[in-house]
Amino acid sequence: MIKEAKYNIQISIGVVQYPRHGITVDDLVKHADIVMYDMKSQKRNTYGFFENRYLDDLQKEVDFENEVNKYDIDDFELYLQQC
Repeated sequence: MIKEAKYNIQISIGVVQYPRHGITVDDLVKHADIVMYDMKSQKRNTYGFFENRYLDDLQKEVDFENEVNKYDIDDFELYLQQC
């Protein structure tokens, strides 16, 4: 309680290991951040350990975005269907 107001705190943690998951502080923080957001998306009040699958998933997203960005809006046609 703070000034008669009740607060609930939830925590999600991403765990990394040096040097297994990164050598620089920036890499370690980035990888921990990736895991933390994955934990937040699944459920609150939990923790997770970094795995290489996170980088694989991220690479797939980047590859997809790069592929989509190759196209211009004029390359698409829009069709609407009323249900």
